Amino acid sequence: PAINAWKAVNPEVEFFVVDIPGDGRVFIGMRTTELPGNAGYHTEFAVENLNSHQSVRAFGVDYGSSLILNPGFHDVDYQFEPYSGTDWSPTVAGNNVEWSTSTFASNANANAIRWNTMYSFWCDSATPPRKLTLGLFRPGTVDTMTVDLVETSVPGSFKLLDGLQAGGQFGDVAASDDQYLQLDPTFTKNPRKQKIDLIMQGTCPTASPAVFIFRLEANMSGGPAGDVTQIVEMLNYDTGKFEQVDVRAATETDQSFEIIPAGDASRFVQIGTNEMTAKVLWKSENGFSGSPFFWSIDVDEAVWLTTDQ
Repeated sequence: PAINAWKAVNPEVEFFVVDIPGDGRVFIGMRTTELPGNAGYHTEFAVENLNSHQSVRAFGVDYGSSLILNPGFHDVDYQFEPYSGTDWSPTVAGNNVEWSTSTFASNANANAIRWNTMYSFWCDSATPPRKLTLGLFRPGTVDTMTVDLVETSVPGSFKLLDGLQAGGQFGDVAASDDQYLQLDPTFTKNPRKQKIDLIMQGTCPTASPAVFIFRLEANMSGGPAGDVTQIVEMLNYDTGKFEQVDVRAATETDQSFEIIPAGDASRFVQIGTNEMTAKVLWKSENGFSGSPFFWSIDVDEAVWLTTDQ
């Protein structure tokens, strides 16, 4: 396929083969580079329809952040065919950007990606892409195809260094589904200085992840906003010490944070076993503003997101 020429020039280009059931094959190429000054990422995509009769009318990209900027598009100029040459319009909604043309029902000659044709797309974002979606043009067995770019690793073991399990199960942190692991701080003589110290371990699918993200969704109840601090650390297997990767005030409502440590993430993966270890600490050691409060933490999700390319 023609898309191979891109990888010949840029070896870091990734390829994905999408076989549409009962139809044909589409290739997707992707190249992600870091923007200067840790300003995020720039990703370019190419979608080549090798032999799909259904064709492609939409291309969507999911990210881990709603900061999506500068979407661009390039297609072909038709010469003797009756097809529309109208550019696809990008729509940014939440963590997703989607480029699309008209549906087959509304315009059978819309600017779809037909046989042996390739279109390109690009945009800037705060995080690397997570999932790609193809919307198909003509009716068929399926109307969409997806490509997952990251693998989710859930914790397999847990240890509470400080704190008490007040409700739920440790396995409840595997997905964002409002099923909570409920934790209380260990009782201390000084109720203004309490903490919860939770260690979680999982297995990375690759020894050298190119993308390494820890996603945490939790909420604090019982204490005033800002009086409980949430600290996330990762075990650096090169040094044998925990490395702080995020610190912020615990929120009173469920909020999901995706933490991307700087530098080579392979230091957080144990050689030989691919073990990963995260430690989350909630503490009120600076004291509450006013009277002591009893507080607790509900953890909805705590997972790693990784990819080896």
